[in-house]
Amino acid sequence: MQVGKGVEFYIRNANREDVDAIIRINRESLPENYPYYFFLEHVTEYAKAFFVAEVDKRVVGYVMPRIEWGFSNLKQLPTLIRKGHIVSIAVLEEFRGKGIGTALMKRSVQSMKEEYGAEEVYLEVRISNAPAIHLYEKLGFKKVKVLSLTLWTEKTLSSWPYSSSDSLWVRAQIFQYGRNISFSRSNNSRNLDFTAGLLGNAG
Repeated sequence: MQVGKGVEFYIRNANREDVDAIIRINRESLPENYPYYFFLEHVTEYAKAFFVAEVDKRVVGYVMPRIEWGFSNLKQLPTLIRKGHIVSIAVLEEFRGKGIGTALMKRSVQSMKEEYGAEEVYLEVRISNAPAIHLYEKLGFKKVKVLSLTLWTEKTLSSWPYSSSDSLWVRAQIFQYGRNISFSRSNNSRNLDFTAGLLGNAG
């Protein structure tokens, strides 16, 4: 049990029985929605780093990660590494600003490192989503790229309800859990080649 600003909440690993509640939170909180099987796949494959937050036994938030192999953006030489990707995070509006989003992020990042051996963690977030950006910066993440989504959405996910607005790409390398995190330098290049999933509303 953790105590936030005026609320007690509990962070635990998600399971299949949580998927319906997670989908409701996703649809109430975010414009980026996913089909049922997408959530089920992630809660099955990455259960040790997929967390939900409960208040009075009600699921009020979640963080959905995945583990990927790819080239590091931090190492000077091209190196294949295991990376953590925060695909989606959301907290119901009435429970934002109480530390729940922060607690979800910390638990997921820690688990991606300890349980899955992730060397880097990255995420994407809409430029207009100031509360989420504030959360990630508070956790030590740094903006490194601006991604143009227009071409990507038109060619790849034209039927999905994604906005064509730009997104910030945030990446951090994990050396150990906590504040000891090293970041790549910022650059202003545009990049259409990224995985999926824009982050959402949390707090």
